[in-house]
Amino acid sequence: MIKDLFLTKLFGYSCYTSNEFNLNKIKKIQRPFFLTIKSRNKLNIKKNQNMRISLISKQINFKKKVLKEENNLINCRKANHSDKKNILKIAQNSPSVSRFLIDKTISKSFKKNYKQEWILNYFRKKRGDNLLLAFLNKTIYGFILLIKKKNQVIIDQIIVDKKYVKKKVGTSLINYLSKLYFNNGKLTITAGTSIDNHIAKKFYLKNGFKKFDAYFIYHLKFVK
Repeated sequence: MIKDLFLTKLFGYSCYTSNEFNLNKIKKIQRPFFLTIKSRNKLNIKKNQNMRISLISKQINFKKKVLKEENNLINCRKANHSDKKNILKIAQNSPSVSRFLIDKTISKSFKKNYKQEWILNYFRKKRGDNLLLAFLNKTIYGFILLIKKKNQVIIDQIIVDKKYVKKKVGTSLINYLSKLYFNNGKLTITAGTSIDNHIAKKFYLKNGFKKFDAYFIYHLKFVK
């Protein structure tokens, strides 16, 4: 069980992530708390009803082995602090299929602010290793937040301004990061999305990604 410092700050009480449902460990957690459980198998909800645990979604994970450098179709570059205001505006106004939006027990204020806080943590140097932009002149079309681990790059967030959807923005960002981190065929890019996010799933498959893993996401919340 790992403490999620980002969610802890936003919720105002302890938040954790676990890859298993361990009742004995859960009973020892000081209330209030919020727990995310990622399980490859469905949990027995009826058996655990008294725990108020909810199945939120199923996450599908994708990966792509980068064997060659691809040309980005739209200009791309690294973000800087002067881009922050425009990036936050895109994050605020773009639609999302997030597990936090699906969960009806989570407050509207949290749902409104969490994406902006996620991005702000990059500028605070608390999350992510790189933030890349697709742009034309001074207009930002979309961005991608990355986490780097040796020869692996994890897509933490990829958001395209709704005005420029289906304009090859996402593909250009993928190609740009591939070129930026290309390491003679050793680079792997990974990403995850909800099973209900049909646009994202189609996007990853179209750009050469393959499904390699999946798990169910449960939320367990005690506020009293």
